[in-house]
Amino acid sequence: MSEERENINKIRNYYLESESAYRNWGKDKERDGIYALHGGFAVEGQKLSHHEEVKELTRQLIKFARILPNSIVLDAGCGAGALVFELASERPDTKIIGVNIAYNQLVSAEDYRRKIPGDIVLFSNQDYHYLAFPNDSFDVVLFCEAYIHSNDKRKLAQEVYRILKPRGKIVISDTFLERNPINENEERVLTDLKEGWYLPSILQTKELETIWREAGFNNISFEEHTQNIVGSSRRMREHAELRIIQGNQGSEVLKLSRKATVACNNTFERGLTGYYFASGYKR
Repeated sequence: MSEERENINKIRNYYLESESAYRNWGKDKERDGIYALHGGFAVEGQKLSHHEEVKELTRQLIKFARILPNSIVLDAGCGAGALVFELASERPDTKIIGVNIAYNQLVSAEDYRRKIPGDIVLFSNQDYHYLAFPNDSFDVVLFCEAYIHSNDKRKLAQEVYRILKPRGKIVISDTFLERNPINENEERVLTDLKEGWYLPSILQTKELETIWREAGFNNISFEEHTQNIVGSSRRMREHAELRIIQGNQGSEVLKLSRKATVACNNTFERGLTGYYFASGYKR
């Protein structure tokens, strides 16, 4: 089995085994059966509940993307469709396609899609490195904590560039490496994060910028939101630590995932990683 195929199968298995946890963590209280697979976003001056913060991250990413009327949008690594349905609700003038490799998440997305009116939303089971779309198909391609799962981030940038229309935009939200580990403990924490959440690599922002420029993107910008995310990551850590203490960790996949959850907050608190929105434009 190739390394690429093995990585995809590991990610599929991870999201299958962790589905119940994500359904609880990211439950969309406005949309039955839909759940998000990302952190929460705290807004200064607002007291949001946990589930409101999780939804707020999708809203903030949509706001950052500045999607123009009548755009065709791809959500790459769409999960169960939380961002897709939020965008469809906010911008009914758009056409949105979500692609994902995790079958179980697409079942949830399709079940909900059949309940809503109109035909502006579609879902497809695809590997985002090899998309079945013609050149120049989309105005915007979104990644919400999905780009980081790629085992070939250069190839992914090239594929996104191919399917974007001229002057189209790539937009992502993700964790980035702020600096290299300075001791063995930090090395171990970073390894726990990558192994537990199946992250082949965590880039620094300057590394992503280089990859995107090589693919042809320009006007690349980053917006840091570590402080908006860190409270949510702390809650995730506390919950994971409680499960670890209780000894109720389930499968080996879930054990590693809980170690990664603890490690994620650790890396934020140490300044080892940061959380950013990023965008770039096709020339």
